[in-house]
Amino acid sequence: MPTGRVPKRRTRIVATQRAIVAEMEAEQALVAANRELIARFEKKIQTTLSHVWGEGGPAPE
Repeated sequence: MPTGRVPKRRTRIVATQRAIVAEMEAEQALVAANRELIARFEKKIQTTLSHVWGEGGPAPE
């Protein structure tokens, strides 16, 4: 007969799953931030190369 209580094992499994999800979400945030950095640096590199090769454009910062 069920008592309405969740077994300890299930509670541990759910806690582990939540910890894994939290870690994955943190890693996804880092990946998104790194993608933004890549885009910024690609732009800076292109600007610098254009300046070096005399193709016009603003001077690098």
